[in-house]
Amino acid sequence: MSYDTFSARVHAVLDHDGIHPKRKAGHLVRTCGISESTARTLLAGKATSRCGIYIKLVKGLDVDFLWMLEGTPEKWHPRTWRILIEHIKGFPPADAARIMHLITGCIMGHVKATNLLNLASTGKLSYTAAAQLL
Repeated sequence: MSYDTFSARVHAVLDHDGIHPKRKAGHLVRTCGISESTARTLLAGKATSRCGIYIKLVKGLDVDFLWMLEGTPEKWHPRTWRILIEHIKGFPPADAARIMHLITGCIMGHVKATNLLNLASTGKLSYTAAAQLL
């Protein structure tokens, strides 16, 4: 599944949380405080003009606001990055955990992690290989 739309990113979050497809709308109603019709509309790929709905979704699903709206994370938000790495980039969970460890090390100022991440960013090393070397 491609996750390049808002609706697809909502699905990615729900897939990450293990929500059964038939229960996704109900889950959004319970966790985000939106109506069932709005939940079904968003899951179907239709937009809403009500800004408050997007804020409720971001808070209820605990993800980065800009990533949810545009697909690009604005800041370090571990849950969002984990969903991005696993469900959008397609890395297996074990590799995603290693990559998260690498990114966290870099953020914390770990020199080796920073050097490995730089190698991966320039294509000299895969992200998985860099994460395994940490």
